[in-house]
Amino acid sequence: MCPQNRIKVFISYAHLSDNGYMKAVADLVVYLSSKDNLEVISDHLHQIRPPKEGWQTWMLKSVEDSEVVLIICTQAYKDRFEKR
Repeated sequence: MCPQNRIKVFISYAHLSDNGYMKAVADLVVYLSSKDNLEVISDHLHQIRPPKEGWQTWMLKSVEDSEVVLIICTQAYKDRFEKR
C-alpha cells in the first residue's frame, strides 16, 4: 500500500479521437484524485511528453505498482489488446 494508507489506482484506456470520451476519462481522473484515500496513476501527466522509459515499460510498472487497475474497456481497447 502506498504512503498514508492511500490505495494506488492505475487507469488504463485507449486513446480515441472522440473529445467527449477523452474528457470523460480526464474527469474521472480528477474525481478519483480528489479522494483522500486514492493515489491515481494515469497518462494525463504525460500529455505533452511521453514517459522517459517508454509507454510499455511505464504501463507495466504502473500496473505492478498499483493495488487496483481500472480498465475502461472500449472496443478500441479490446482490439489493441488482442493486437487487431
